[in-house]
Amino acid sequence: MVTVGFFLPVSPWLIYAAAAAAMSIPIAIHFFFRSRYRNVPWGAMKFILAAIEQTSTRIKFQELLLLCLRCLLVAILVLAVARPRSQSQRGSGAGDAVDAVFVFDTSYSMTVKEGQRTRFKRAQDAAVKIIDKLPYHSTVQIIAGAQKAELVGPAAPENLAAAKQLVLDLKIQHQPADLSAHFEKARAVLSKNQASNKELYLFSDLQISGFEDQLPALRRDLEELKKQAHIVFVQSSDAGASQAPFNLTIDGITPQSGIPRPNRKTTFAVVVRNTGRDTDKKTDAVPRKGSIKLFVGDQEAKTAPAPLRALAPGQKEVVTLSAEFPSTGLHVVTALLEGDDLEGDNRFDFVVNVREQVKLLIVDGNFHRDLPEKSSSFNLYNALLPVRESQILLPEVVSAERAAPDLIKQYQVVFLVNVGMPSKEKFATDASMISTQFLDELAEAVRAGKSLVIIPGPNTKPAAYNESLGKLGLLPMPLDQFVHRDRKKKEPSLAFNRQSLSLPSFRFMREEKAYSPLESYIDIWKWFTVKEPVAQDKKGDAESVWMRFGNNDPAVIAKRVGEGEVVLLTTSAHGEPPVGDRENLWNNWSNPVVSVAFIPFWDVLVNYLINSRLPDVNLSAGQTLVHLPTSSEALYYSLRTPDKEMIRLPQPSAKDPAQKNSPRVVRASGLTRAGIYRVISWKASDNEPTKDLDSTGTPTAVVPDARDTVNLTTATAEDLEKMLGFAPKVLAIERALEGNLESVTSHREWTEWFLLAALIVAMTESLLAWVCGRAW
Repeated sequence: MVTVGFFLPVSPWLIYAAAAAAMSIPIAIHFFFRSRYRNVPWGAMKFILAAIEQTSTRIKFQELLLLCLRCLLVAILVLAVARPRSQSQRGSGAGDAVDAVFVFDTSYSMTVKEGQRTRFKRAQDAAVKIIDKLPYHSTVQIIAGAQKAELVGPAAPENLAAAKQLVLDLKIQHQPADLSAHFEKARAVLSKNQASNKELYLFSDLQISGFEDQLPALRRDLEELKKQAHIVFVQSSDAGASQAPFNLTIDGITPQSGIPRPNRKTTFAVVVRNTGRDTDKKTDAVPRKGSIKLFVGDQEAKTAPAPLRALAPGQKEVVTLSAEFPSTGLHVVTALLEGDDLEGDNRFDFVVNVREQVKLLIVDGNFHRDLPEKSSSFNLYNALLPVRESQILLPEVVSAERAAPDLIKQYQVVFLVNVGMPSKEKFATDASMISTQFLDELAEAVRAGKSLVIIPGPNTKPAAYNESLGKLGLLPMPLDQFVHRDRKKKEPSLAFNRQSLSLPSFRFMREEKAYSPLESYIDIWKWFTVKEPVAQDKKGDAESVWMRFGNNDPAVIAKRVGEGEVVLLTTSAHGEPPVGDRENLWNNWSNPVVSVAFIPFWDVLVNYLINSRLPDVNLSAGQTLVHLPTSSEALYYSLRTPDKEMIRLPQPSAKDPAQKNSPRVVRASGLTRAGIYRVISWKASDNEPTKDLDSTGTPTAVVPDARDTVNLTTATAEDLEKMLGFAPKVLAIERALEGNLESVTSHREWTEWFLLAALIVAMTESLLAWVCGRAW
């Protein structure tokens, strides 16, 4: 069955009006320009009138027939200008050549398994089938990508064999899809095509979150595309499978016990989250379980794989695994997950810095050199001392007045303990007050990657802290009020709520019974409250509160500042005062008699701060790699990708052009695939490195962008119509794989046939006019 429609470049009513006006021309000529006669008396006229009466009927019929042919000629020409076309079934072999644009969603949600193949592989196979079914002389152009849409070719759009090869060569990118960018690119490509038959194919799993996040832009783009081309969504997931697949995601890896040291066992906390559904799609009753393996480089760790319990949707679990490192320097730790439907997020790479020692700077606002036990940092200093062979922390204490800005460069973590802040109001003594120069240098160091821990005491004044540290962005939350529970009046004290420990590294303190004294024996009499943001202003920062007191006041708060991190305690790390006036104690959690958690707490906290912030070597897909050269010698740089490709990198440039003396760094952008990248430096006199150099160079771990697995539910046809405002044509992947494309229409343009008909009508009219003009 063939239905005729029209492609009208302007309003149809204008075309109809033009047709009517054009057809009126021969009619006007017929009626208003007929031959006029002047009566002349003539005697023989009566004989001529008799002859005319005999032929008048024939002449009128001939003139009416010529009029109809001329009107028909004008009408056919108008229709030819309107470019009419019909829709016919693709399977019938009918249809003119098509300018097709294939848009591929290469986000890693496309790696979900559907049977024996992934959604992406099925989409590739379906695209090849559709190319084979295109009419002769058709063209194909391919747009692919995740966050960025790129026209990948072919260079000659009419080369369908090259188009099929490009489809098969496409690779998954570990980022969420930005479909709006793809459709905008498709609009630009289609606008350059001259053929009247234009078709757009979207090959995607139609993940519902990919539409919800960009609805206004998608609606606008699709409305424009509908005017240019016929749109078909090829759904690479199973038809009707609107439920999310079974999927476990590795959220992160964190060293848990001890700073990684050569030939020493290091324990890692691996966070696993269920981002799919809770039941196996095969049994639909019993949740599937997975297991995790840990690797150091290419070697599997000696510990056995850790099994996973069944997790409900959205639920997290922390798995503990251990590994050893053969030497100092940067090493790659890889966690591999087995047992789910989505392969793209089953691998998580993490680069750790294995060290021999770590230097810590403690700035004490109440430092007593002769009587160190009176110092505010006395218990903290002893907790950080290397009392075990596995510890390599080297703490050093200086007074606040002797804290010089140059000291900061030598240390990885800085502690401010009971330090007074410079302020217009003289709250603190000169001896306890830190200099503004030190704070300015400290702010720059934290933004560059160092860590800061703030511990209050009697010299802590909220107004001064909010003014000095808040202005520099070094205060996780503004201090509010100082709270004092009077022991003499037997006012109730607080304890820590260890179930509120949110940092994965503290998991053992939350779960092991040995650390229950955090809740039962520790007493907190003095602390600071903070101004927490209201719910609508938190913007996902709930995890920044690492621990709370029993009354839900924050006890430990963290904040990311640039590439570094700031941690704020709201109570003292020392009893304050340590000797004598026990009625004015802040807390007793540093007392080893009642608490076993004081030393482990600081051990884990420092380990986390040192190992979790290696910004230049741990990235998410799409971020820019920034490598700091270790030599001032002029070198060249190449990047080895996880696919074993070698890319030449540009020469070093200033990290921050706006700053003087900014270090020169090497940059690499476009890292859209997860895995291990290595920056390899070489001299001009050397041979350029090849892809066979597996373990050389500085490693950088790129992990998948977790936004793509927040919601893996597939959009149904009803969902698409509700979101987009119209019902797009959705081609089931099963039909596409079978080459059964009867639901896809192709267009045939009839302009050439109308022009041929106009020529025939014109020739007929001319012949008839000649015949009618002959004398009989």
